[in-house]
Amino acid sequence: MPKTPGVRFPRVEIERIADLVIAAVRPFVSKIYYAGSFRRGLPDSGDVDVLCIPTDSKSASSALAALCDGGRLESGSGEGLDIGDVQGVPVNLFYTSSETWGSAHLYTTGSKEYNISTRMIAKRRGLKLTQAGVFTRSGRLVTSGPTEADVCRAIGIPWLPPEQRTGSAFRPGSRDE
Repeated sequence: MPKTPGVRFPRVEIERIADLVIAAVRPFVSKIYYAGSFRRGLPDSGDVDVLCIPTDSKSASSALAALCDGGRLESGSGEGLDIGDVQGVPVNLFYTSSETWGSAHLYTTGSKEYNISTRMIAKRRGLKLTQAGVFTRSGRLVTSGPTEADVCRAIGIPWLPPEQRTGSAFRPGSRDE
């Protein structure tokens, strides 16, 4: 079932579902953590976002599918992103590697506005920021970012705690722009 626009779930419900997902896929991953609105500390969220480094992505995907309503994923197969509903709550399970953990965690935590502003700052500095890392315009990898702080340092901005990652985190004309 696709995410219904405007439907929000209380933080306690998001945490409960996220913990079910984490428990189900933990045997098949080397690292797993909350992302999205929940990680940013919001009181509610439209979905559950979890980021992991798989050791067996097909089994992790199957474990999530078994947990999903109807016993199947809406989309995905253990590569990049699996999407499904667990007890009526939309779930996104993102896959990454240890080399790109920092970039992927920064991206999947958001907010959307924060991601846009950090990518704009990188672009103004002749760089490209993606969930896979920081690159020069010619495509040479500057850092893949094993940590979020590494990624922020590479584009010349301070690392901010997830709760502070809003669209207004970097204002035009600030020293960080």
